[in-house]
Amino acid sequence: MGDRRLNGWDQGLRATLALMFLITLATGGSAVVQGALMVPGSEAVEASIDNEFRFLATSWLGYGLFCMWVALDPAGRRGFVPSLALVPIVGAVARGVSIFQVGAPTPEYVAAIWIELVFGVAMLGLAWMGRRE
Repeated sequence: MGDRRLNGWDQGLRATLALMFLITLATGGSAVVQGALMVPGSEAVEASIDNEFRFLATSWLGYGLFCMWVALDPAGRRGFVPSLALVPIVGAVARGVSIFQVGAPTPEYVAAIWIELVFGVAMLGLAWMGRRE
């Protein structure tokens, strides 16, 4: 952390990671509290699915905390960004596989694919450009 001044790219990276933290806090926290019934279109949920959903939500929250930790010192912790960026990118690919195997989800989840891809690519791009300065 220190007194290091951040270049514009690192400031953008910090903002992107902090926003990802806020998204995970909102969605992961809601998933832990509400369970799988928070999913648009769900009416009844099997207990094992709800149990797994809430468990995985805690991993999502942990990912968000890790994003925030890196955001506190983006220049010094830049090496973690590729791993952080892969999570939403691979998640978007997994959602795509689901579409092909099971069918299209509600529009919110289709939008999530694009949001995840944009965030992942933005993290990689900002980290790479910040490293070059």
